[in-house]
Amino acid sequence: MPIIKCVNQPIRYEKWGNKTSLPPIIFLHGWNNNITGWYKQIPFFSKYTEVYAYDQIGHGKSSRSRDIDYSMDFMAAILYQFIKKLKIKRPVIAGHSMGGMLAQYFALKHPDLISKIILLCTSFGIPRPLKKAPYFLHPIARILAKFFKPIQYFMNSFPHKSLTKKEAHNDFKRAVATDPYGSFKILGAIVSLSMKNEVAKIKNDILFITGTYDIFTNQIPFYHKLGATVKLIKNGEHNLHGHFYKQVNKIMYEFIKS
Repeated sequence: MPIIKCVNQPIRYEKWGNKTSLPPIIFLHGWNNNITGWYKQIPFFSKYTEVYAYDQIGHGKSSRSRDIDYSMDFMAAILYQFIKKLKIKRPVIAGHSMGGMLAQYFALKHPDLISKIILLCTSFGIPRPLKKAPYFLHPIARILAKFFKPIQYFMNSFPHKSLTKKEAHNDFKRAVATDPYGSFKILGAIVSLSMKNEVAKIKNDILFITGTYDIFTNQIPFYHKLGATVKLIKNGEHNLHGHFYKQVNKIMYEFIKS
């Protein structure tokens, strides 16, 4: 798998598909995940356009250096160089959870570099208080609450349903592929992030997708007010693009080609 240096950090990425009349797509995964989190989107969208995905710093096979700033600003700088070095012309940025926060942050800094943004199960920041925590935090919630004060509110917010054995196995594989140091540093950046007053300044078209059981369902009025295209998937939870991929892919495709 190819490696590209962005802000002097090795970033593992993949490219699929070919140039067409549709804009290219860059998929940004969420916290404690990696490229494989988009396994239901990549085969579908690569039939229609160029598709890119990369492991965020501290995740997968990208840089795990302890000498860098694991901040949203640093991750945006990586995305900037990724687009510039690979000469990707005005891509659609699709981000899940943390990736969606990065997509918004990037759109505020570099609106002319991208065409549209797709936000899956995300927000302008972590809402407080949380009513339901995403299932990926379930196995480590008590550890996080004990050692990291900013995220104690995760303790009382557990997922609405249990994972299947296969889902749990896949999540575990992705989790162990993540550097604990970088993961916790990034989580701290996510928890402290709030772009509520800035997101309204985004110039790019926005698609916001969430599910009835996702922790970010309460963000629907906010994105409606912004003029975003908003879609709610019945019975959907935080891993919408994995469990409800047929609906998600169709919604995303219609938005991209519009």
